[in-house]
Amino acid sequence: MTDDVTDDSTSETDGQQHDETEPKPDHREAAYRRRATEAEAARDALQVRLDARDRTDAIRLAESFGLAQGSDLLDIGAVPLENLRDKVTGEISTESVKLLTAELLAGRPGLASKVYDADQGKRGVGGPRSKASSSWADLLQGGQAG
Repeated sequence: MTDDVTDDSTSETDGQQHDETEPKPDHREAAYRRRATEAEAARDALQVRLDARDRTDAIRLAESFGLAQGSDLLDIGAVPLENLRDKVTGEISTESVKLLTAELLAGRPGLASKVYDADQGKRGVGGPRSKASSSWADLLQGGQAG
């Protein structure tokens, strides 16, 4: 009988040593939660970087399709980035940006980039004045061409 008692105490001691080397279930779960929280934070940081890159690409494309300020597509047009992404690749779709930019410009043509005439305001661009044209003197004399 004495041997049985000794064997039981030895097995309990071995069991206690074994339990001390393994993390307790509460500690293990806390470690998993901490790792999951860190992974979520890393994922969120990457998503912010990806969104910033995609926003820049969308703005550049919208400007190339005629918007004076490419950000107007996202801000005034209220187009979410998700609507500009290709469903398969996740990259900004050139066709989506082109289509949505055209729709925005159709409704708000004042947002289009302006084309400036380099000759606007220069004298003599139209050639010499013909005698039939009116002048200020003609206007002051009652509209009589001289």
